[in-house]
Amino acid sequence: MLSVIPALLFFVQATAQRPVAASSGDKKIDSLLQVLKKAREDTNKVNILDELYLVHFKNKNFGEAQKYNNEAWPLAKKLGYTKGEARCMVNKAYEYHIEKKWEEILKYSLPAAEMLKSTNDTYTKARCATITAYSYFYRNICPEAIKYFSEALVYWKEFKKDTENIITNLIFAGG
Repeated sequence: MLSVIPALLFFVQATAQRPVAASSGDKKIDSLLQVLKKAREDTNKVNILDELYLVHFKNKNFGEAQKYNNEAWPLAKKLGYTKGEARCMVNKAYEYHIEKKWEEILKYSLPAAEMLKSTNDTYTKARCATITAYSYFYRNICPEAIKYFSEALVYWKEFKKDTENIITNLIFAGG
């Protein structure tokens, strides 16, 4: 049963996308880069860099993704932008997931989770709980994995705001 939980959560996470103004693929990147050129050193720039991270990460262009996260993080810190800093920490945790450095994930995901408590960023809370759960899951620490997968599912449901559809999809994906 425990092995089904990550697969189900992956399905929920894969189908949930944070909405952005631009279209997909290269057009999205081009549009974001144009906005980035004109961006001031403010929270909007951190958000644009985070969107560039997410697009590149989704496209498995991890080097480019990391570049944008590394640019966003110090700016978020400098601005005192807690939500932006937490997003960067979650992004870093996902980079360690790619590298299969399961223990390293927690160095970023757990502090990020604390920071996110004071925000309404459901999407990043869901990503954070998910990556934390995977860290425990791949190290066979089952009680903690279940705890964080359950937490992540609550956030993904809240983010999607379509519980009936998510549950239906989870049942079909698992069965």
